[in-house]
Amino acid sequence: MSQNDPTQILRSQLDRLLREHGDVKERVAEYQRRRWLSPGEELELRTLQRLKLRKKDAIAVAERELSALETSLKLD
Repeated sequence: MSQNDPTQILRSQLDRLLREHGDVKERVAEYQRRRWLSPGEELELRTLQRLKLRKKDAIAVAERELSALETSLKLD
């Protein structure tokens, strides 16, 4: 496979998104384990939760695109 292979590019993007989602998930968990958060930390937690959801949505899109691409390549 070449470096410009569309499936390889999508897999690479998906891997990156999965790593980023995992990192954000860990940061959210750290905040949620605390008994008390400052107002700034509460804001950071909400921001991270939204980011986590955006990453999850982006993962779903990348998975659908990869699946569709792989299906179309099998049909060719």
